[in-house]
Amino acid sequence: MISAEKLLNRKTLQFNMEKSSCILKGKTVVVTGGSGSIGSELCLQIHKAEPEKLVILDINENNSYMLYKKLGMADNIKIEIANIREREKVFSLFNNYKPDFVFHAAAHKHVPLMEECPDEAVKNNIFGTLNIMDACIDCGAKKMIFISTDKAANPKSVMGKTKRFCEMMIQSRTTDKTVFSAVRFGNILGSDGSVIPIFQHQIDMGGPVTITDKNITRFFMTVTEAVGLILETTVFASQGEIYVLDMGDSISILQLAENLIKLNGYTPYEDIDIVETGIRSGEKLHEELLINPDVSAKSKNQSIMIDGKQFFNPSEINKRLELLRNSLQTNNKIIKETLKKVID
Repeated sequence: MISAEKLLNRKTLQFNMEKSSCILKGKTVVVTGGSGSIGSELCLQIHKAEPEKLVILDINENNSYMLYKKLGMADNIKIEIANIREREKVFSLFNNYKPDFVFHAAAHKHVPLMEECPDEAVKNNIFGTLNIMDACIDCGAKKMIFISTDKAANPKSVMGKTKRFCEMMIQSRTTDKTVFSAVRFGNILGSDGSVIPIFQHQIDMGGPVTITDKNITRFFMTVTEAVGLILETTVFASQGEIYVLDMGDSISILQLAENLIKLNGYTPYEDIDIVETGIRSGEKLHEELLINPDVSAKSKNQSIMIDGKQFFNPSEINKRLELLRNSLQTNNKIIKETLKKVID
């Protein structure tokens, strides 16, 4: 097993889970997208905090059932197979369970696929998130943490734009009883669809390892770091704030590929070749963590930054939501144009 620290060239960050465990103990917690890469690790850590009830909400029945078995099929765990786009179902579930805390991880995340299917990205990522937020208010949830991405910072892709608009919705809900905040971080090392398992498979097959561009860089963190960040922010989350993990320098994907080849006992370009395939639609060469680096601040945890506060008028957000809703009746070109318009 190749350690994350060898790949990241840095020590992994450790979080004190004691405070978040105290907050979650005896509470009802909902995790949307609960059987995904981040969601499942969230559920594992939340379960250790001894909540009164842990509700795993996901559309993927197989992954949800396997996670349920992994958690020992405990009596306080409930599996709900549901689509966040179905507003009435979401409201019904939330009013049935009346969660104290909601961690919203459900989303379409693959950049190239969402470039081809912007309508699905908008329906799922934006209007699905709107359903979750409104249901939180309706059932009286204390806090909702939205799981965002570095692709939302000055976004180029459809996926990044949908995530950024969700952050804007979070930043417009500053007077609601439910506390809404967001957590933004980079790529999860080893998650489904990420480069590490793809590279490893290519190495196992004898190569070549493919990268889109030799100059491309990305921010990486382990799933344990991501979940630690999410749970840590639960303790001090304030209305409309966006929290970002200070992950240091971004990592060269080329160097990552070379390191992984070496760690497998091979010599790059001799035993295993590395080939460029060309950057894909919606991809950036370099991702960013902060939209407003000049006005960012440290949170109560020195490893967690707060992106510069920017708040939006709820009525203006509603107008933009209507533009997006209308665009769904047109075509992909207009949907993309509307997405660009509503986040400018």
